[in-house]
Amino acid sequence: MKRLAFETAAYACSVALECDGEVHQRFELAPRRHGELLLPWADTLMAEAGIQRQQLDGIVLSRGPGSFTSLRLGVSAGAAIAFALDIPVFAVSSLQALAWEAAVKHQQRHIWAALDARMGEVYCAAYGFQTMPVADNALNHQPPAMLADEALLTPAQCVSNETPPRVESNQWFGAGNGFANDDLQLATQMGARLQAHDADCWPSARALLALADSVAGIAAEQFSPVYLRERVADKPKSGKS
Repeated sequence: MKRLAFETAAYACSVALECDGEVHQRFELAPRRHGELLLPWADTLMAEAGIQRQQLDGIVLSRGPGSFTSLRLGVSAGAAIAFALDIPVFAVSSLQALAWEAAVKHQQRHIWAALDARMGEVYCAAYGFQTMPVADNALNHQPPAMLADEALLTPAQCVSNETPPRVESNQWFGAGNGFANDDLQLATQMGARLQAHDADCWPSARALLALADSVAGIAAEQFSPVYLRERVADKPKSGKS
């Protein structure tokens, strides 16, 4: 199996190549440079593996949620390759990929994934891992169970109605730059629900590949990103932090 993955939902930009059971990745925190890096990285990875685009079996894309502009760059690059080659697209949640990276990095089972959505909100979801993923050439992992659906919330809404659910206090690990914004104070709001957090944890292309077999491949023209915020320019109507 040979698949190329693009992850551009947040500040981090990454491209990864799965080639016959091995995964190779380029990753960089590169705000506003996604468009500059994506295709050269993809070409470099394929050249190093000794393969041509025509040998690819599929494209794995972050479907969001995330930054509208950067997410579109990854979608446009990957979907264009898939369309030209008539190969399937595998669409994986950026929040699930973030949770996978946090589980690998910190060996934590219950992940509250949060990306800064600006406007006083975060894109967030909660996941539980039955088996711990590992980083080295990791493929075909059992995906984590979703314990709280993807949502666009204020920090106050993140802790209302006993959210995140079904896990005792102080057993959640927070991941993502939603915990980095001092104005949001997400970690403070969540309080005892969190045992710790890592704001410098990002979704990655290698995580997309690790989770790709949990979703069905679709035609490139059927792919549609998930933004959660229908009108990007709108401000939240209520629940400001």
